[in-house]
Amino acid sequence: MSSFRNGNKPDELLRLLGDGRRTALILNAQDWKAPEDRATDLAQEGERLESIGLQPEEADLRQYFGRPDESRRALVGYDLVWVRGGSVFVLRSAFR
Repeated sequence: MSSFRNGNKPDELLRLLGDGRRTALILNAQDWKAPEDRATDLAQEGERLESIGLQPEEADLRQYFGRPDESRRALVGYDLVWVRGGSVFVLRSAFR
């Protein structure tokens, strides 16, 4: 867990993951932003995660609104779920 970007011990995160690197990148706390700003945040966060050796893919919870069982199944295949900060109220709504 990090409160700012990748944190100061990314090697510890990689150690915990073992060989797994496939990362669900959740940016739904940024859903209130304009689409182009959200896309910029997605690209920057993805680059940061790639820089430490992870393989991020956006897992957009908006695809699963009203279908919680499907969202759970979609996230099971990942080695890591990385949730980007923003509005906790928007994020909570997306997870619900």
